Amino acid sequence: MPIFAAGTRAEARRLASPRMMIDVRPMTESTENIGPGRATAPTGRQRLDGRLTLFGAATQPAVVEVTPRPRAKRMTRALATLGAAIVLAAIVALIPPHVPWLLGVLAVGAWRARAEWRGEYELHDFAGVCPRCEKPLALTERYITPPLVVHCDDCHSQPQLSFGEEVAQG
Repeated sequence: MPIFAAGTRAEARRLASPRMMIDVRPMTESTENIGPGRATAPTGRQRLDGRLTLFGAATQPAVVEVTPRPRAKRMTRALATLGAAIVLAAIVALIPPHVPWLLGVLAVGAWRARAEWRGEYELHDFAGVCPRCEKPLALTERYITPPLVVHCDDCHSQPQLSFGEEVAQG
């Protein structure tokens, strides 16, 4: 009998069970959360159509290039940021005056951890014009969650940017 052959029917069934199967689908883009009962979610860059809306002005089209950030990655980054802030707070608490340095580092750490947690997408590129003055808009945030308020530096209006599922729903 060959070494790698299944000797009994029970052993053959065990070797052919779904848990022993290997996913051999070609990967066109990177995915995460692959496993039994989990959906595959694309994690590569996506170019999405969006819209900029402002009360009293015509809706303008926008284009965003983003990378979705899975919940596990956001949670890990937020907890790592909080941990680093706590360690740094313990170090700077040794510098007089002790309490202001401690509170300052903890406040900045909590603010950055919140930004890490809330950002569902990482922004790579944005193109859009203000619905009121039709001047190009700029986004400086790295992590964003739709809908997002964009500030126009020319007319000081605040149009709302929607993209992805937000655009499809409305």
